Amino acid sequence: MGCSLTILSAPRDSEFLVLEMGANAKREIAEMVSYFTPNIAVITSIDPVHLEGFGDINGILQAKLEIVTDCCDVLLINGDSSILREGLVELPYKPSKVISVGRNPSCPFRILDTSLRWDGLNYSRRVSIATPLGVKEVESKLWGEQNVNAMAVALAVGLEMGVGFDEIASSLRHMKSPRGRGALLQSKEGILFIDESYNASPVSVKAAINNLKAMPWRGRKVAVLGGMRELGGCEKQFHEEVLGVVTSVADITVLYGQEWDDLHANSTKTVLLFEEIEEVSSYLKDILLSGDVVLVKGSRFYEMERIYDRWSLDEL
Repeated sequence: MGCSLTILSAPRDSEFLVLEMGANAKREIAEMVSYFTPNIAVITSIDPVHLEGFGDINGILQAKLEIVTDCCDVLLINGDSSILREGLVELPYKPSKVISVGRNPSCPFRILDTSLRWDGLNYSRRVSIATPLGVKEVESKLWGEQNVNAMAVALAVGLEMGVGFDEIASSLRHMKSPRGRGALLQSKEGILFIDESYNASPVSVKAAINNLKAMPWRGRKVAVLGGMRELGGCEKQFHEEVLGVVTSVADITVLYGQEWDDLHANSTKTVLLFEEIEEVSSYLKDILLSGDVVLVKGSRFYEMERIYDRWSLDEL
């Protein structure tokens, strides 16, 4: 439905159309491309998500490769993913051009360096990328480090489609993370929220925790994590891994959801588990101080954005 809505809402004079084809089970992407066949396809990563539907990481690989049909002329891939590079050998259809983007020295679009610029109010992510046209610098309000590859892919796709570098760079400069997917929200009390409330997987939660760690902020670092869903038999393992990572970064960790039951943090820092979202909100309202930075993230099932109901927040 998402692709259909995107197409129906596109202006009549649109020159390019970008469709996100996500899935949580095999053959879903294949069905989408049967209706909306891309001539340029991008595979951003192969990560352990929706394992209940895919079975294992190889099932995820095969599902992602469904986007490549005989109409696909150009395929852009994450050049740092060895399983993805190896999986291309099995493709029944070979695109005329495959472009790798990443940090691997073999990538024609190679990420050289990245840094976060932050002065308390203004922020941006700067990325240096080696391209066939020389080294290019791009900057964006997509501040989280997980966006570095997305910025490099945007540059590669734009250049491949004949868009000028200056136009690409200008567009990236004005982009920022939407609510629920990395937006920065500040309360009148001077508390900063990293709003990652829309969804969660082991990879995205660890990336968000790394962003919390890197955030130059003067107060405590607080992580509020809902459970991660659709992980099948790996559920406990992944939650234990995330718990180990977050307690090494956050001064206070607040957990919500049954997936955290029976897990014990090996940490001297504060770790609390709540059964109701209202309890989480009340606790945060009582303990947060000016200068604190708070990461909020969890699976869509838990609707973690409800935590903000007690706050008046401005988007930075």
